[in-house]
Amino acid sequence: MKSAASPDVATRAEWMAPLSVGIPVTIFALSALAYPLAVAPALGLSDPQRTTWILGLYLLPAVASFLMTYIYQIPLIIGWSGPAIIFLASVAAGSTYSDMIGAMIVTGAVLIVLGATGLSAKIAPFIPAPIVFAVVAGSILPFLINAFNFLQSSPLLIGTVLGTYVLARRFFEPPVPAVLVAFAVGVVVAWLMGETGGISSETLLPSITATGPTFTLTSIITIAPVFVVLIVANSNLSGSMVLKGAGFNPPRRLIDVVSGIGVLSGTLFGTIPLALATNLTAITTGAEAGPLRLRHWSVYASIVGFLIIALLPSTAADLPNLIPMGLLLTVAALAMLGVFVSMLGQVVSGPIKVGPVIALAVALSDLSLFGLGSFFWALVLGTLVTRVLEPDALADHCAAMESNEGWCRVSGREG
Repeated sequence: MKSAASPDVATRAEWMAPLSVGIPVTIFALSALAYPLAVAPALGLSDPQRTTWILGLYLLPAVASFLMTYIYQIPLIIGWSGPAIIFLASVAAGSTYSDMIGAMIVTGAVLIVLGATGLSAKIAPFIPAPIVFAVVAGSILPFLINAFNFLQSSPLLIGTVLGTYVLARRFFEPPVPAVLVAFAVGVVVAWLMGETGGISSETLLPSITATGPTFTLTSIITIAPVFVVLIVANSNLSGSMVLKGAGFNPPRRLIDVVSGIGVLSGTLFGTIPLALATNLTAITTGAEAGPLRLRHWSVYASIVGFLIIALLPSTAADLPNLIPMGLLLTVAALAMLGVFVSMLGQVVSGPIKVGPVIALAVALSDLSLFGLGSFFWALVLGTLVTRVLEPDALADHCAAMESNEGWCRVSGREG
C-alpha cells in the first residue's frame, strides 16, 4: 500500500484542487436525489421508508468510498446506480417493496461470487476503452447542454456564473479552482436576487424504519439479472476503465465484491444498488482534481457531502428551496467540462472511431430494451460495430495498448 500524500507536504495550489472537487461531487450527489424521490411513490414507500432509503443510499457509499480509497490510495468513489433505481419503478406493479429487497439479497450474493471468481473481470477486455470513454462523454454532454438551457431561463444568474467561470479559469487557476469561484459568486448573486430560501426545521429529524425481505421467484428472476448487469457492466466496468485511463490500477475484482457486500448490507435500509460511480470517478480522476498523487483526497472531500446528505436525508431533499437547482447543476456541469473534453479526445483520436461515435449517439438516446437503458446498449452496440466494421483499427488499438486479451487475442494482430 502506498503512503498517503498529506496536504501538509504539498503546496496550497496542489491540495486545494482535490479538496474543492468535493463541491461539484456533492452537487451531483444531491441532484441524483431526483431518482429515488421520483421512484419512491411508485414503490409505495412511506415517509420513514423513504428517508431510511436515502440514508442508506449515501451512508453506505461514504463508508465504502473511504475504506477503498484509504486502502489503495487511489480515487475509488462508490455510489449507486441511477438506472437501477429507475428500473425498480418499472417492476413495481408486479413486486412489493419487500420482494425487491429479497431480490437484492440474491443480487448481492451473485455479485460477490462474480467478483471473487474473477468472472466479471473477464468481460473488460472485450469492451475497447474508447467505447467506454464515448459512453462517459455521452453521459456528461446533457449536463453541459442544460447549463445553456438554464441560461435562457435565468440569464442574469447563470450568465454571471458562466462568465465568472471563464474569467476564473483565465486569471485564478491553478491556485484557485474556477468552479469554486463560480459557485461562490453564483450563491451571492442568487441571494441578492432573492432566489435563495430556507429549510424547515421539521425535516431535520427524519423517522427511520427497516423493511424485511420476502422472496418470490418472479421478483428474483426479474430484478437480479438486470441489477447484476447494470452494476458490473454499466458501472463497475466503466468506472474501472476511466480509472485505468487516468493512470490508476483499480482492483476490479474487489470492486465487484464490495458492490455485492454493499448490496447485501444495504437491504437493512432498502434497495441499494452499490457500484463504482462512473461520472463521479471521472471528476475525481480528472486534471481538475490536482496532481495524480493527491487525487484520492478528492474522494475524502466528497465523502463529507455524502455524510451530510445521509444524516439529513429529508433536509437534503429540500435543498432546491435553499439554492436554485439551475445554479447547482450549472456548477456541476462546469466541473465536468474538462472531463468531457478529455473523454471526447479519446473518442476522436482513433484508431477506433466508428464504434465510439455509435456508442456516443446511443448513450445520448432514450433507447431502452429488456429493462436495460441506453448506457448499457451503447457499450454493446459500440463494441459490436467496432468488431464488425473496424477490425484493422481494433488491431491497431490493441497494438498501441500492448494488449492480447479479449478481442485483441482474436483480432489476428496481437499487440
